[in-house]
Amino acid sequence: MKILFSYIKRLLLRDTAKTISMAVFTQAMLSFTNFIVAVSIAKFATKAEYGIYVILFSIIGIIGTYQNALVNTPLTVLAPVKQGTDRTSFLSGLALGQCVLFPPIIILAIVVLSIFSFIYANINIFIYTLALAFATSTYLFREFIRTINYIKLTINVLLKLDFIFVLFIAITLSTLIAYEKVTSTASIIILGCGYLVCAIFGYYTGGEVYFFNIKSIKAAFKETWKYSRWTLIGVTSDIFKNRAYIYIIAVILTIDQLAEISIARLLLMPIGLVVGSTGKIILAKGANILHNRGDDKLKTFIFSICGLLIVLLASYLFILWLIFDLVLSFLGTKYAHIQTFVVLWSLFFLIYSIRYSFTNALSIYKEFKVQAKYDILSAIVTILACLILTSTLQGNGTIFSLVVGELTALLLSATKIISIFKHKNYIISEQVI
Repeated sequence: MKILFSYIKRLLLRDTAKTISMAVFTQAMLSFTNFIVAVSIAKFATKAEYGIYVILFSIIGIIGTYQNALVNTPLTVLAPVKQGTDRTSFLSGLALGQCVLFPPIIILAIVVLSIFSFIYANINIFIYTLALAFATSTYLFREFIRTINYIKLTINVLLKLDFIFVLFIAITLSTLIAYEKVTSTASIIILGCGYLVCAIFGYYTGGEVYFFNIKSIKAAFKETWKYSRWTLIGVTSDIFKNRAYIYIIAVILTIDQLAEISIARLLLMPIGLVVGSTGKIILAKGANILHNRGDDKLKTFIFSICGLLIVLLASYLFILWLIFDLVLSFLGTKYAHIQTFVVLWSLFFLIYSIRYSFTNALSIYKEFKVQAKYDILSAIVTILACLILTSTLQGNGTIFSLVVGELTALLLSATKIISIFKHKNYIISEQVI
């Protein structure tokens, strides 16, 4: 603990603390907004509507995860070493390359699900598909713009972008509540509109100019592919690990039980989203530190972030414990028995907070192949545990299986990154087999 607090103190005495604090604050705004949207659906709509929202929002997250694997993560790690026209060409290639890659996939999904809607004579499937396609497209746009600002460490611009998003959602969600129109579809649409407004503002104020050039697109993705191919394997495994439980519950249990587990997780999601934001800071700032100041400074930075996340989680859990009865009374009697779920999710997010920092440190060292292996192993452990424990322990078993899988990933990644830090002459491998 003495070493841990020493790391934190050293971090707080530097300008880096300001950057991290602003990044955490702006992500906290987004976390709180997503939290309010989900709670509003849980409060003002049926359990079934909330369960549908969980599935739709989960799909947006899955597509966003693949964007991170193909574009955002390689961009963050490689951009610090690029200058001048090389940097402009690289950014343009990834920015416009994803515009070539993702739209056909989204269009194909619309066509396929529209056919299902016609076959089963269920117009709701078609409506969900259109809303999801719109929100996913705008989400990808916004996340790329935000990634660019993380790379440049222009956190003040991020604050403006996220404030606009929060304000837009606050106005539109309040309107839905006032007119008693809170549904999963309407909520997904207003989120999509918020992403779009935020992204457009960020693009026109960011100062970056992107040009369409097939050669630049090919060159950018050729350079990132030796890393992103392993990241794709890793995130696919991670999706099975962290998202598959939704569909396992839907098959083994019921949509109402999915809603109860999801609302318990929702109470901890502000921490999850803040941790996700620190991941972007770790990648952007960490890559810069390693490139300019070396391994020892990066080691201090990574362990300081871990310490800060633990303190933040403990503070949040303490506040949640103080107001827990008030939260339950607000949600209503239909969510009166989620206490055990909340405790198990707390354990999950504690492990996740530490593991995520180590995983991002491995990304800085371009250990994508190693990460992919770890993700596959932890995914196998999680899914097997989920199938067994959900059948025997119901919802508690589902969450506990996620804890087991996350702990597996933590032990593997911690062992690897600590071995790297101990090796004083560690050389970053630029060749990936």
